[in-house]
Amino acid sequence: MEISFFHTIKNLQVLSEGHCLYCHEDVFMSARPASETREQDSLKVTFTKTLEAFREGLYRELDAQKERAQTTDIRVVLLERLESRQGQCRTSFLADRTSEQMVPGSRGKLVNDKNTELDIRITQVDGKDIVLSSETPVPNGEFRLSLSPWFLFERLQAQIAELEIKPTERQVAATLESFGLKDAEQLSSPKFANPELNDSQNMAIDMSLTHSASRIWGPPGTGKTTTLALLVQELVNRGERVLLTSNTHAALDQVLQGLLKLKSINSAVEQGKLLRLGRCLPEHRHCALKTVTKRLNTQLRQNWEKAEIKLATIRETVKLVEEPLRVLQSETGPSEQLVLFESAEPKGLPLNFLQNLVGETRGTSWSSLAPSYQCELLERHMARLKKLRKGYSNKIADYRETLQQQQQKTTQRALIILSTLANLTTNRWMEEQSFDNVIVEEAGMAILPAFFVACARADKRTIAVGDPRQLPSILTSRDPFVKQALGRNIFEMGKAPKTMLSIQYRMHPEIGELVSHLTYEGRLKSARTAEEFEDFTRRDPLEGGALAGFDLQGSSTCQKLPGQSSRFNEDSAQVCLKLARRAVEAGFEEIAIITPYRQQVRTLRRLMPDNLRDRVECDTVHRYQGKERGVVLVDLVDGEAFGPGSLLRDDRGSAAQLLNVALSRAQYKLFLIGELNYLCRHIPQSFVGRAVSYLASKKKLFKVKI
Repeated sequence: MEISFFHTIKNLQVLSEGHCLYCHEDVFMSARPASETREQDSLKVTFTKTLEAFREGLYRELDAQKERAQTTDIRVVLLERLESRQGQCRTSFLADRTSEQMVPGSRGKLVNDKNTELDIRITQVDGKDIVLSSETPVPNGEFRLSLSPWFLFERLQAQIAELEIKPTERQVAATLESFGLKDAEQLSSPKFANPELNDSQNMAIDMSLTHSASRIWGPPGTGKTTTLALLVQELVNRGERVLLTSNTHAALDQVLQGLLKLKSINSAVEQGKLLRLGRCLPEHRHCALKTVTKRLNTQLRQNWEKAEIKLATIRETVKLVEEPLRVLQSETGPSEQLVLFESAEPKGLPLNFLQNLVGETRGTSWSSLAPSYQCELLERHMARLKKLRKGYSNKIADYRETLQQQQQKTTQRALIILSTLANLTTNRWMEEQSFDNVIVEEAGMAILPAFFVACARADKRTIAVGDPRQLPSILTSRDPFVKQALGRNIFEMGKAPKTMLSIQYRMHPEIGELVSHLTYEGRLKSARTAEEFEDFTRRDPLEGGALAGFDLQGSSTCQKLPGQSSRFNEDSAQVCLKLARRAVEAGFEEIAIITPYRQQVRTLRRLMPDNLRDRVECDTVHRYQGKERGVVLVDLVDGEAFGPGSLLRDDRGSAAQLLNVALSRAQYKLFLIGELNYLCRHIPQSFVGRAVSYLASKKKLFKVKI
């Protein structure tokens, strides 16, 4: 297509002197073929409309959170009032626990024991040590830090607004390709094949390398972590930078564990080019951003460590002095107060205490002084200690600030960064970072705007990894618009190249066949034979079998506590605990009892004998995403008293996804316990009804007498 020179010239705009006219954006746009320009305009319209839907969805979700969600309260102890900076009073605190909501930049309330509130901003976080800034000084007293759970959504809103102002063409393309709203580009890449992987795993990696956007569907036990680790290794070997993000820390922990097994990744670890942002497991702390930055800044680390040792010593000394000083002040008070005591003669401080405190020579000298003079000297000593304590606290705060500045350099030079989507939203050093590749693990759990913003950082590829048949995203609002705008599963949106990992290694083939039948249309196959599991399946309960349903035959009673909606059933709980006891006696180490209802979890924990607690866990499904257990018992709870609940009625929706997670945690034995015949008759097309029908067809249903 010919482009008119006159058309190009007349669209030029006059710029200030010193600018090159031919570099102006209008010239660039007008020089494109009309079809390409129209396509770009159409993509920008789609991009803008998508962001507008996100903004509206986030506003509605925020309203719901503010109406229903509770603030998070964290007990904090005042450590030191630090030097003020930029007109802000800074105070150092020790929190009673860590929290995802304690991030630099977040705002909240500092509430004292009289419920007086002070607006604060978190400026530093170092484990449980935090620094808060406020307009006015923090008073004395006991405190709790009250933080809003919607802070992350507010930050996400701000990032959406920033992205909307002036997106680059690559940001538009990357995000729309990842959503399947634009065709992925074909990338030139040699054929990938690794003899240690199965065909579907090799296909998944090859597809990811040859497309600008792709999706890896990884059902339970299919080696998703191994596949992902080898994909990252291949990208890094090609000199490309990788951001690996997820909704949960647990998913990142698993991938990092897989990466650390690869020899070629070890050099990146040694050079400080593999980073884990946010909370990490103790065995992964050498990859933590703070640890790596300290290691790369030797002098800062040494000075910081010396200051921390000194501060800890000073704090211990202050504690040592406080009580003796208080007693001495009381005993040597004004003479009119001494008549309240039986003895008017105050006692001085013990010699060994003084020698330990100020040294042998001075301690001996102080011991010969009158108690009132000892008190005066001790008060001066305490004042010096507090001054030193404040000085070292300020030093450490300054070291933290310096470290934070150095962390920016550390992140800039890193080849692999692992961060939760939440940390990606709040970490200020990640704001300007871009990557060749953005990989979102457990992508189906991510709310869409968080996934979208993460993919906007990709210069070359976006890769969504996960299982659309497992846990969905969690939202507070029940508004259909919010569910549509924020809560849909990325795997069910648009069209993008997708490969399913089809060989599972975790489950006994009998369990794998059930899961495949219920959820994966029979496409999930087992790599291991039943004979490979014999050491476990020949054990009690159900010797020789891996799969069974235990029907309570209408003999159990489903109940609710007054004013509550969550259900419980003591009869089914007792059956589960008997089976668990037999599994423990048979030598199984990890046993899980999974139930849809929180009240049933409480019932199981209350009824559980002490001798089972070390090896038997009871919880709802969310605890087990990404995990596996040798024996899994699924307590369905429901019975005739209230009819099948909404958690069991589902066929393909979110409740069915939860039940799929429950069943697919099992390695060696899986048992369903409940009023199975009743449930199958009343909800035959539900996930549970189909599961019971399958068990009946395989003659794996057993009647239980309570």
